[in-house]
Amino acid sequence: MGFEKFMRALFLSPPIREGYEGRTAQLRQVSRSALALAREIEKLLPAVDVQVSPENAKYPWANAQAVISPCDHDFSRLSLLRDPGGRTFLKLLRCAVERFDAIGLR
Repeated sequence: MGFEKFMRALFLSPPIREGYEGRTAQLRQVSRSALALAREIEKLLPAVDVQVSPENAKYPWANAQAVISPCDHDFSRLSLLRDPGGRTFLKLLRCAVERFDAIGLR
């Protein structure tokens, strides 16, 4: 299961839906933000979207001027983690780990 797919399943799980009961608009916003961040994290894998976004956390890549090492790249799209939505994203992941059996993602 890919990370984005995992996050989609998490948002459909009863514990998460119950936690946002009566706050559908907020759940929709949190979901949108979390899924965008999950996509960015998934793109860190070398085999994901290499033609459009060659940056990855494992191997160096070339651009028009140089070869770039992952440790020298800032991965600016991951700045989303510092936003309020990023903190919510991390809390959701904690919930998924702590309540994995109750959430029922298999």
